[in-house]
Amino acid sequence: MTAPLAPLPSERWHVGRWTMPAAAPGEPGTVGVVLTHDELLLDVVVLARQRGWRIEDAADVAALIDVEALVESTPAGTAAVKDDQVAAVLRRTADRAFEWLAARAPDGYVFALRDGLYLDPAGDLDGAVVAPETALAAAHERGIPIPREVERVATAHVTPSADRWVALDLPFVAAGPFDAPEDAAAVIERARDDLATALRRGGAADLADTRPRWVPVPVETMAGRGDQ
Repeated sequence: MTAPLAPLPSERWHVGRWTMPAAAPGEPGTVGVVLTHDELLLDVVVLARQRGWRIEDAADVAALIDVEALVESTPAGTAAVKDDQVAAVLRRTADRAFEWLAARAPDGYVFALRDGLYLDPAGDLDGAVVAPETALAAAHERGIPIPREVERVATAHVTPSADRWVALDLPFVAAGPFDAPEDAAAVIERARDDLATALRRGGAADLADTRPRWVPVPVETMAGRGDQ
């Protein structure tokens, strides 16, 4: 809020948690480990602003500058907004920011706000676009064995690493490094084919048949590095 933030490329995302773990409303955080709920709400606002969302009301901006100053001046896990009016602005603005993010979730995925902000697979096997994680979750429920290495690479995304590229299954490198993002994406595509084969062999032809509708392999742009 006190300085302009450059929007991040829309390709920069990953499945799973996007914030530190956070306490429930009214519960204390843990220094350096668990955010307070107010700190989580501010994180949601900042993440939306980094991606291009703007707060229109000048009074709301002023209130949030106060929240940001509080968060920046106290250890993570301790900041709590005491002013009821400012707290109301924070909650209202975070709700709007989350709605804006939710409307822009990648195809096949949804944002969820629990003990942190998450990006989850949508869980819809009948959708026009299906997350491979959705097919995997269904396979796990049916007890179908999937080789761990296949699973890790098939759900990875492409990200830059130094001057090369890797397939990242956050937080681990699943494959690479590669000279070009296309090389990393090709390895992920082959792992997805292997996953579909494993599903079919496990008796889940319906899950394997979703393969043509799986989301394109996500590629994080080089420009996005270091902005978050």
